[in-house]
Amino acid sequence: MEMQTVYEVTPCSLRKECLLPVSSGWVAPNKTELSFVLKQAGMSIQEFALLMDVDQNYAKSWLETDHKVPYALWSVLCVCAGYGQIWRWKS
Repeated sequence: MEMQTVYEVTPCSLRKECLLPVSSGWVAPNKTELSFVLKQAGMSIQEFALLMDVDQNYAKSWLETDHKVPYALWSVLCVCAGYGQIWRWKS
């Protein structure tokens, strides 16, 4: 019998504006959306910081303060989470 793993993921509605190119009105994700997409990508904030070569404390500030994740880093995370190349999408 196959066992299924249960993950604790807070349901989140990811705003469509978070998945747009900057030129089409991109809006930075909030803490909940960022956490949700990290989980979809199967990464911790520390793993994502290492992948992107950014300071882990800086990356943690995206989840703990009002600092916004930069678009380039967010777009790579979206690729890792299965959203595709959001910089190519049309609004």
